[in-house]
Amino acid sequence: MATRESTQTGSGQSQSLERGLAILSAFKPATPELGISELARVLGLTRSTSHRYVATLARLGYLQQNPQSRKYRLGPRVLDLGFSAINLAVHRSLVSMEDLVIRLSPALKRTANEVSARIGYRPAAA
Repeated sequence: MATRESTQTGSGQSQSLERGLAILSAFKPATPELGISELARVLGLTRSTSHRYVATLARLGYLQQNPQSRKYRLGPRVLDLGFSAINLAVHRSLVSMEDLVIRLSPALKRTANEVSARIGYRPAAA
């Protein structure tokens, strides 16, 4: 996904949407929190442009700011999108719930350890 300031977006495409999604995609397990300057550098945007997009994404709940570090991390609205995609895949029988749990178990366990919580899955009674 090209995100450089000088990149021209083709007809019928939204450069703003492309940039917003590029910002969300910049957050990785190795970099769960990023500051405005880091995002600007990674995406090839100016700090002011990055700040405008981040402020909008934060206001909408797609990013959250860590009050101590002042860096940003993915917010709860991103989870909403992920859960919607998972539910759709299960509903359309693209993947079974059991297969999904097996695939997601490592990530769920890491998350549970990070927040000191217990997680579990029990199949619904048939």
